Amino acid sequence: MRGFKVTYIILRDGEWIIDDNISFEGTYSARSGDIDDEQISSLLLNIFVLTDGEISFYTKVSSEENYDYLRFFIDGEEKGSWAGEQDWSIATFPVSAGIHDFEWTYEKDYSVSNGSDCGWIDFITFPPLGDPNPQLSYEPGTFVFTIGNEILTDTITFLNEGTGPIVYSIEVIDTIGNSVDWLYLDSQNGGINSGGNEEVQVEFDATDLEEGNYVAYIIITDHMDNEYVISVFMFVDIASGIKINATIISSKNIPNPFRNQTNIVFTLSEPENISLEIFDHYGGKVKAVITGKEFDQGNFSILWDATNNLGNKVTPGLYYFRLSVGNTIQTGKMILLD
Repeated sequence: MRGFKVTYIILRDGEWIIDDNISFEGTYSARSGDIDDEQISSLLLNIFVLTDGEISFYTKVSSEENYDYLRFFIDGEEKGSWAGEQDWSIATFPVSAGIHDFEWTYEKDYSVSNGSDCGWIDFITFPPLGDPNPQLSYEPGTFVFTIGNEILTDTITFLNEGTGPIVYSIEVIDTIGNSVDWLYLDSQNGGINSGGNEEVQVEFDATDLEEGNYVAYIIITDHMDNEYVISVFMFVDIASGIKINATIISSKNIPNPFRNQTNIVFTLSEPENISLEIFDHYGGKVKAVITGKEFDQGNFSILWDATNNLGNKVTPGLYYFRLSVGNTIQTGKMILLD
């Protein structure tokens, strides 16, 4: 099964091995290990089952009748046992959704060995599976941009860095948990095999929005209820979509990341009225650094000392500056270190 890792664990005695001489289907089967009297060879598999279903497999055993057994357990509860000389037969058992331990053992009593003295399993069919320890990464971690009354499209790339399949769902909410009507996804659920990736297209529709700040959260939830959050920080500037010769040529903060303080630097091509504000990653205004101040043409550097409007130091994390120059807005991402 692609993207599915089987872990063989010696619980007590002999480790199960791959047998390329005897199989029900294909070239290989799994065979219990070589053990002595009063020993147990065990194969254990821990997986996450996505939905209620069944597990089935074929068994074969060659052992002392009524004494040396091949057994199958789900979460420590015995579901089936086989002993004596039994050729390949299918075994099927119901499985509920959730994390389960599937274990096959071959155990010997205190004396006597008959036949090949082992058990085999082959052609295991699992219900839909998920990684019990999902590792989902994604890019970008944040969307920060200025937009006019227009539509902007971008993509989120998901990567499964775990050892098993990941199933996920996506929802979009605003800062108080309500749905958002200006952000659309081309898919709200999906699945990725181990090592695979998947892209989801995102559309930001500002055609009918008023000028201002808009914040949303893209929340990804995997099958183990782990949540991953992508923050969206969008400034709608109605003039930005039509203005060609903007007064502000460039803007950024130096250093970035930073500790204690950073300088927001920008260049103006002509005199203009300037406002500079700082926001946290939730979209809340942290500080009004400059409000409606006239600047001449040239290069400028404005210090932000990582404080809020009350003069208190803010906590480390992700922040944004918003530089308003006449009818033009530019934004930048800033990272404050601990």
